[in-house]
Amino acid sequence: MNPILLQIIQWIVTIMIVSGLVLVMWLLIKNTGIGRLLRGIYDAMSDAARELGNQLSTCAADFWSNKCWLKWVAIAWFGAQFIFTVAQLGVALYRTRIDSKIADARGKGITQEEANDMEAQVDEAFETWKTKNPEKAKNLTEEDEIQIKRGSLYNKLRKNIKKLLEKSNQSKEAKAEAEKVVDQELQELSEQAVEDNPEGDQGEINDATDDMDGELDDMPDFF
Repeated sequence: MNPILLQIIQWIVTIMIVSGLVLVMWLLIKNTGIGRLLRGIYDAMSDAARELGNQLSTCAADFWSNKCWLKWVAIAWFGAQFIFTVAQLGVALYRTRIDSKIADARGKGITQEEANDMEAQVDEAFETWKTKNPEKAKNLTEEDEIQIKRGSLYNKLRKNIKKLLEKSNQSKEAKAEAEKVVDQELQELSEQAVEDNPEGDQGEINDATDDMDGELDDMPDFF
């Protein structure tokens, strides 16, 4: 069966179930004052359900017919799904640009074990900072903590990638291009972290991030 037609049938079944529930409710209240007020709405829904039934028959006979207006609904739906998929793919590609530069420099990207170690280091560094700065830490929201961790992670990642590029056998031009891409990507990620925490006191967050950078720098490099 045509997948678009199958999707339409699923919509129709859902509408029929809802219409059935409405019908039961209508039978219960039709003789009440509320029922009389709702009669017009029920009639309109009945007409709509009947029109949808007619559309299903028309579309089943000739989906691309001018009389089958449901095809435009289907096309809009699948078009929106396509745009969403492309957008998600774009985000995935965007996130792998840094990883690709790391892979170019050493032959492999960030492994799952390294990613776990990064997260553990960041959490440990943040807890150390909190212990040393209890007065500052007590005023932070959960969103503030996330932004501080993200910011410090990006800062150390930038430093570590630069070290990695310096040790690689790539040409000077390739290293410069990779460093430029990494800086741009990490800068955009940092800006996104700020946008995700619009209520945060950015001055206090930046100070905390700088302090946490020191804690994180005292730990082993990411790779």
